[in-house]
Parts: sequence; C-alpha cells; structure tokens
Amino acid sequence: MKTLLTVLFVVMVSTAGVALPYPLLAPMFLGDIPPPMVTEYILPPSVLFSIALAIYPLGIFLGGNYIGALSDQYGRRKMLLWTLGGSFIGYIISAYAILNEDFVLFLASSFLTGLFEGNISIARAIALDLSHLVGKTKSMSWLTLVFASFCLVAASYFIYRYFYTRVQNNTRLFERSS
Repeated sequence: MKTLLTVLFVVMVSTAGVALPYPLLAPMFLGDIPPPMVTEYILPPSVLFSIALAIYPLGIFLGGNYIGALSDQYGRRKMLLWTLGGSFIGYIISAYAILNEDFVLFLASSFLTGLFEGNISIARAIALDLSHLVGKTKSMSWLTLVFASFCLVAASYFIYRYFYTRVQNNTRLFERSS
C-alpha cells in the first residue's frame, strides 16, 4: 500500500504540471496589461500562451517513451526518483523564468519538466504491478481519481478567479474587459 501511495504522489505532481498552468498563466498572458515577458515578441499574447501550454505535454509525449525504456534498464524505483528530482528542478527553473520574465527560459524549463514528467508511464506500470495486492481495477481507479481530482481543483480555481475578478470589477460575466 505504501508503494501505491508513492505512485499516487507521483501522479499528483505530474498533474500539477498539466493543470496548474491554466489558472496561473492565463491571467499573465491574457490579462488586460500583459507583462514585458509577453509583449516583447511579435506574436500576440494568446499565441504565446498556447505555445507555453503546448510545450509541456510535448515534453511528456517525448519523455514517456525514453523514461519507460530507461526504467526497464535501470529499474523503476531509481528512474522514478531521478525523474521526480528532474521535475523539481524544472519547476524551480520555471519559477525563476517567470520571476525574471524570461519567456524562452520558461519554455525550455517547461519542456524539460515535461520530459521528466514522462514518469507517469512508470507510475502506471507500478500500479499494474501492484494488481496482485490491490487489484488492477482499484489501482488504476486510484490513479484516475488523483489525476481527475487535481484537474478539477485547478479548474475550480480558474473559474473562481474569473468570476471573482468580474464581480470585483463590476463587469458583465461573459464580456471581455476593456
């Protein structure tokens, strides 16, 4: 059971990288006054926002294949620890890039973090290995529950911020701010 809890933690960290950029980055890129990090490029902020959101899943897509193969070679536990450490470093670099308003560094760190977050494939494999203790259906259900719950929390926060800002500014709910 301890191993399953560890796997659920890995899924939660991976989900944070997928779900949290929406409520955190949307106001920065799509707000009324975008920061210099966004305005110094030729592309409009909405396109830069799309690129910033797409680069992380691209890293997951590419990293999942290699991390899965490396975990077969070096062991799942070792690769899980390495990828968690890499994700942590990627998140730190992302925060640094945002604080220093460096869009290119932010994209690079998001991609790097995505590469390490390919560890979700290891988490699924471990959950399936635990099927003799917990059952395949139950272990995969727990993974899905953690993923969906964290996405729901992030979406709820985004919706709350949207409506709260609209109410505070006395603007209509579905009208673009001027």
